[in-house]
Amino acid sequence: MRKYLMASAATLGAVAMAGAASAQTTTITTTAPPAAPPAYTQGLIPTNAVNIGGANNNNNYQADFLQGGVVNPTPGTMVIHLNVGVVEEMSLQSSSFTTFHQAGTAAPNGPTFATAGGTYKQNPQSFQGYVRIYPGMDAMATNGLRYGAGVEIRENWGATTPAGGSLNSTSSSSVTSNQTIFIRRAFVYAAGANWGLVRLGQADGVLGIFDNGVTSMQSVSPSGGMNGSDVQTPIVSNAYMPFPFFAQNGIEYGNDKIVYLSPSFAGVDVGLEYAPSNNNAEEQGLCTNGTTTNPKTGGVLGVNAATCSTTSSSPLPGDAIRYTNQFEVGARYQGTLGPVAILAHGSYMGSGIVDYTGGTALGGPAGITATTFGPGKWNGKYKPLSFFQGGVAVTVAGLTFGGLVNTGALNNNGQGSPEPNGGVSQTAFIIGFQYNIGAFSAGLAYEQADSQGSANLVGISQRHEWGINPGVNYLVAPGLKVFAEYFYGQRHQGDFNFATGSAGSSAYNDVKGQAFLVGSRVYW
Repeated sequence: MRKYLMASAATLGAVAMAGAASAQTTTITTTAPPAAPPAYTQGLIPTNAVNIGGANNNNNYQADFLQGGVVNPTPGTMVIHLNVGVVEEMSLQSSSFTTFHQAGTAAPNGPTFATAGGTYKQNPQSFQGYVRIYPGMDAMATNGLRYGAGVEIRENWGATTPAGGSLNSTSSSSVTSNQTIFIRRAFVYAAGANWGLVRLGQADGVLGIFDNGVTSMQSVSPSGGMNGSDVQTPIVSNAYMPFPFFAQNGIEYGNDKIVYLSPSFAGVDVGLEYAPSNNNAEEQGLCTNGTTTNPKTGGVLGVNAATCSTTSSSPLPGDAIRYTNQFEVGARYQGTLGPVAILAHGSYMGSGIVDYTGGTALGGPAGITATTFGPGKWNGKYKPLSFFQGGVAVTVAGLTFGGLVNTGALNNNGQGSPEPNGGVSQTAFIIGFQYNIGAFSAGLAYEQADSQGSANLVGISQRHEWGINPGVNYLVAPGLKVFAEYFYGQRHQGDFNFATGSAGSSAYNDVKGQAFLVGSRVYW
């Protein structure tokens, strides 16, 4: 691993397009046109590529750029890159829901059943794949100012309409025709080695940039460790814990924010971040209960509603969990001590919370009603985000040991959820190692989270979850990697049904899931 532990896919390998505009002298006459200018772009294929360059790369991730998968711009030039990764995989899985017994539910207007009761079984084996596209630009003005933009485009799968077919259709065509693409990251940046870096947009914050997938052990496997990785996707999502860390997680980089990183002094830099809400939409925070059409976008305008991400006060229970005015401050150290490379960072994240003005009749487990809410019980309100996250990674002779921890007012009942009033705070950690030798690497990570879980079970039970993930990968040739990994995880909360997501049940209080996966990744 390199000196600064830049181990994530964001900073390794690329196929770049570098601007090559250069001055030339041409004699112009009346009998012959001027000579054609040189080609504006030139394809560059790094022979040491180990991964694709993502929206985050070695040019836009700290005040002074690094050598890496994307070409560094020089004064007066622009580097344009369009990186692509195609992944295909085979997997075997099992979980507490591989065989699932479900009672039928009656339709509201007749004797027929809305849901057929009986036993459902899943096939253990599956094939899966996806594509990701990373357009971007990095430039340097003649005065030394660096600037650019990064974008991450992903493939999406959703329920089809009757006209287009069904996910239960025997025709694969009806499924492929329903695939869409969506924007996962989109930001602009400006930087200077002597004053720092500013990033604005839908992008990683201080936590994600400082961790960079290293201390959170996301580089153990090419698919992202246990952060919603490919080895977990064949498993029913109820059977494994959500990744409890903000680092390199959509719960952090999904909203629009402004981030500042200082220059590095003796290996230390600091970071600041601010986001007004979880909104990343151009159109009024997606407020949708109006009737007026926006002439600019064609969407529906509206006043504050349960779907409005810019709400600050609301009588609706669905708004009570929204945070406001998210901020973060952190510091990072990158350096070496003899043959040992060290990455250490720590950050604090805080926020406001939507002022919930409604009543406490929000439902709950058997025996818990609006009249029995009291001290130690949930009153329908949530605490603002307030937690610390920090990590350390140490690398020597190709072997990296590391770990990450967060603790504070946070809840793993859905990633990054605020803690319900009267609930317990979250404490989560991940530890692991990775060994790199030539084109081969192998690693293992273990994660654990203890949090309140279901808000309806405040004062009754808490949630305990853990998982383990070993993985190996081999770089066959530039642009071709093969890998294999395994995942096993368990979840527990008394009186909570993980199958239905409801409190007050003795069924499915303990669930587990596991999967084995082999795959290949081709990238350019």
